[in-house]
Amino acid sequence: MLTSLLGRAEQAAAGHCSSTALLLSSIRAYTIGATTGATTTHEGGSQAQAKEIQAQLPPYVPNAEPVSIVHKLGISVLHDPWFNKGDQPLTPVRVEATLLHFGPHIVAHSMSSRVLTPSAGTAFSKAERERLGVRGLLPPRVTTLQLQEDRFMAEYEAELTMIPPEEIATGGVTSEMARRWQVLQHLQDRNETLFYKVLMENFVEMAPIIYTPTVGWVCSNYHKLYRRPRGMFFSAKDKGEMAALVYNWPQSDVHAVVVTDGSRILGLGDLGLNGLGIPVGKLDLYCAAAGFHPTKVLPCVVDVGTDNVALRSDPLYCGLTRPRLTGPAYYEILDEFVHAIMTRWPDAVLQFEDFQMKHALTLLERYRNHHLVFNDDIQGTAATALAGLYGALRVQGKGLEAIGKQRVVCVGAGSAGMGVVRMVAAGMEKQG
Repeated sequence: MLTSLLGRAEQAAAGHCSSTALLLSSIRAYTIGATTGATTTHEGGSQAQAKEIQAQLPPYVPNAEPVSIVHKLGISVLHDPWFNKGDQPLTPVRVEATLLHFGPHIVAHSMSSRVLTPSAGTAFSKAERERLGVRGLLPPRVTTLQLQEDRFMAEYEAELTMIPPEEIATGGVTSEMARRWQVLQHLQDRNETLFYKVLMENFVEMAPIIYTPTVGWVCSNYHKLYRRPRGMFFSAKDKGEMAALVYNWPQSDVHAVVVTDGSRILGLGDLGLNGLGIPVGKLDLYCAAAGFHPTKVLPCVVDVGTDNVALRSDPLYCGLTRPRLTGPAYYEILDEFVHAIMTRWPDAVLQFEDFQMKHALTLLERYRNHHLVFNDDIQGTAATALAGLYGALRVQGKGLEAIGKQRVVCVGAGSAGMGVVRMVAAGMEKQG
């Protein structure tokens, strides 16, 4: 057909200007690759060649899987029971995250052809976490759905007695306290407003459930109790990317950040990532008793590994399964974390919680002249202890200057104990 058209055009062009001839040559130039009868140009191919190529290819099968469009990213994905990949395997949804872009903005992501189940999202791969904006909102270790099912079934089949009697004798946390903690956590998951109302109206009774001593049991078993992420998770694997990572947190106005590296949790030692329970519980108290707004606080853990061999070998442990970083490598990670946090929220107070003594004082001195930082063990516990000594002197009818004549014995040389000693010595110096 194209040849016929060209022939007619050539006849019509006979006796006309040379520009028409130029147009015809252009038309011929654009027909390269077309076939005329059995003739084939050097860049084209015959129908026989096309059939030969097709015979070498696998058959084309349209994908019949449904596609769902979810206009969510970040923490909204983790709180959606249908499009989250995590614990407690309920009805599966076939989804796979692929972001859709409109100009520079991510507007949605399509979901197809991978089985996801509701809840905590730890089964998201590293690539999926990046695309969905949930990196830093989940523990660093990617766990399989089978492991998460094992965790759920262990809880499902557990006896009512959650804590063995021998542990109750040494830790002071009863099965009833553990049960109440879980009840409060379930309430916080579904209605945070009601959670804080209940906590504020029953603070004296519930404070030991939210924080010490119950929080010690929570941290020891965090890898078994984990259901829904709270706060942010930073790790040694995030080196060089923390400045971007902090923007996955949905709140642009944060007033208080509490962070731990899990190296010295209460009197329990190195609990690694499990130590996040301390910042979470501490900030719940700050909101209920000190007036902080729940949306303006951020609990964090910096996971640099753990020397707790039992945790590293536990398949349910969500943190890095490597020995703890030490020396300059450790401080490089902490420097990057502090810089990232204080760059996004420069007016926030950054509180260090339950760090080993060999790091606690160094970190405080390292950052205190640059940012608003605070170490609860060195400064908070110490200030409370000194205030107690001043109160005891007042009860005895003595003035503050009498503290210089007291003899103080401190049992324990951890960061809290040494903080108390330093603060009492400073009080003695101040009072002459």
